[in-house]
Amino acid sequence: MKSIRTGIPTMYRQCQFRSRLEAKWAAFFDLCGWKWEYEPYDLNGWIPDFLLIGAKQSVLVEVKPFTSLEKFDKSKILSAMQGTTAWGEEILLLGCTVFADKSTIGWLGEFCPENKYYLE
Repeated sequence: MKSIRTGIPTMYRQCQFRSRLEAKWAAFFDLCGWKWEYEPYDLNGWIPDFLLIGAKQSVLVEVKPFTSLEKFDKSKILSAMQGTTAWGEEILLLGCTVFADKSTIGWLGEFCPENKYYLE
């Protein structure tokens, strides 16, 4: 039988996170002075872990306990966003560590003028 990995619920700043990893990223956002919301809305079955709120633009954030960007299911996220008000928002994928080149904290999916996302 395959075991299902679940997070350890963690309280941070009066917010109950589903995992310690999410709470750690929230603390990182606070250290950076970034405004955020936790699990802001449901997009066709995908609930982004965070919404980073910028002056001109917002960024949806997904956090997973991965050590490489290849493990993220980008197609699931993009299909969940299609047809919603979130279509066109940038997406930031964050793992449990700094990625391979030691200078990257995550992957940023940018929306292009051709009405699609740049994924590579």
